[in-house]
Amino acid sequence: MTILIVGAGAAGLTAAYTLLLQNVTDFRILEASNRIGGRLKKLEGFASFPIDLGGEWIHVQPTVLEDISQNDRIMDSIDTIHHVAEHMVWYGPTEGFAPDHSIDYAKIPDYLFQNYTWFDFFNDTISVPAVKESIVFDCPIVTIDYSGTTDGEDPAKAITATCKDGTSFEGSQIIVTAPIQILQDGDIEFIPELPNKYTNAIDSIPFPGGYKIFLKFEQGFYPDIFESALDPINLYFYNEVYGENTTTEHVLGVFVSGEWAEESAQWDDETLLNHVVAMLDEMFDGKASQYLIDGVVQSWDREPFIRGTYSHYDNTWRQMDRLRKPINGVLYFAGEAIPASYAKYDNGYAHGAALSGKETAERILGSGGGSAAMPWSGVFVSIVAFILALWY
Repeated sequence: MTILIVGAGAAGLTAAYTLLLQNVTDFRILEASNRIGGRLKKLEGFASFPIDLGGEWIHVQPTVLEDISQNDRIMDSIDTIHHVAEHMVWYGPTEGFAPDHSIDYAKIPDYLFQNYTWFDFFNDTISVPAVKESIVFDCPIVTIDYSGTTDGEDPAKAITATCKDGTSFEGSQIIVTAPIQILQDGDIEFIPELPNKYTNAIDSIPFPGGYKIFLKFEQGFYPDIFESALDPINLYFYNEVYGENTTTEHVLGVFVSGEWAEESAQWDDETLLNHVVAMLDEMFDGKASQYLIDGVVQSWDREPFIRGTYSHYDNTWRQMDRLRKPINGVLYFAGEAIPASYAKYDNGYAHGAALSGKETAERILGSGGGSAAMPWSGVFVSIVAFILALWY
């Protein structure tokens, strides 16, 4: 019986990979775009090392790669470095820069790949040939009909997923890993309609827009990490060369989210670059425009099958817990916005999406997760989430 998976991002690929490790090969990944990765995307040629245009940091201990790959030797072939740098804040031309002592950044488990990316990890390790061969590209799903679960039809055909071009696929179960914004915008019609508690949960999860900018300079003139305390805020600057094996390249990364990302969403790339360079010129006495070589913009708002950056959890634990539960035992949701119930790591981000896909596949297999076999850590997390939800 075929298991359908919507989306070939971190969650979808890891779900398929987990099924494959249990010798389940009858699955099909339905990907809206023409590539794998979702919000993981690699830029090559801009520098001597690859650059992550999407998810970049490992926001937990790198051993999470062992959990995702289910291979305790994976770190033998992947180099990472603890990202420890003094965090500077710009307070304007009069006060200048000052260190941020509000957080001990050395204690934060932020790691970076070295000459490698999150995209490389999923492409090389998770998207093995049998997974790649199962992917149907250019197949944005517009309808998921799961009415076969209630009318006594063949359980192998309980689900019908239809692409925009009319192509349909039948399966016994389906894992939907589309970004939460796609579900919120109603791109996928569910037949029958999702229960209200599911639609309410989906609509409650914030998914802000944003983009990343990379600027290449003739020489470096900036600290490793800095941001501005002035408007526009929500711009995070970081030294993209940190940890890479080069002393002659100078690449600055910029992550933009929040209000300014919304205000500038309609600007073209050149306008965005000019504004950011002007900000840097004010901070560094015109050195940005003086030494600028090139720049590139990755707008995640403009990605038609993504439309944003990543979920903000706020007080949505109870809603996320609802989305972990399958509908009629056949319709599952997974992804970055729906973290694994047994997460021993922080939620969200690339690793959270992958672990969500892994857990969902395990639930389908009956080998872990879910109400029948949830680990004690998952029970504890769910209980705490429920209690917290009552207070907010």
